[in-house]
Amino acid sequence: MTLDPVLAFNNLVKLEFRNYYNDDWQGVWILEFLHCTPNLKTLILDLASTSEGFRSLPKTISLCLLCHIKEIEIEYFEGDEHQFEMVSYFLEHASVLEKLVIRNIDVREEELSSVVEKLFGLPKKSKKCEIVTA
Repeated sequence: MTLDPVLAFNNLVKLEFRNYYNDDWQGVWILEFLHCTPNLKTLILDLASTSEGFRSLPKTISLCLLCHIKEIEIEYFEGDEHQFEMVSYFLEHASVLEKLVIRNIDVREEELSSVVEKLFGLPKKSKKCEIVTA
């Protein structure tokens, strides 16, 4: 699915999306929607993990991810492979990202350090990017 560029939200610089009640969505649509927000600087996501998993991640990278997004916050992180895949996608393509904040890591206590270590070990395109867990 590619969204029609006529649907561009050129003045949108901060997007906060919360998905509390629907755990059967396939999360890559949010990456496709970014094509409609060419000047987005801050992205805040609170996403329920999906049992279905993600469709394949888009090959075409949005302009905002390449050139504008400076901060991404993930409000709830369960540490599953699909969430790691999305975070990795953000880090691999966000050229000017300054901060990635991961809040509320919801894993068993004995897994916490390995999940945090894995997050900090993900490759980043932006040399300025700081990963923060809260």
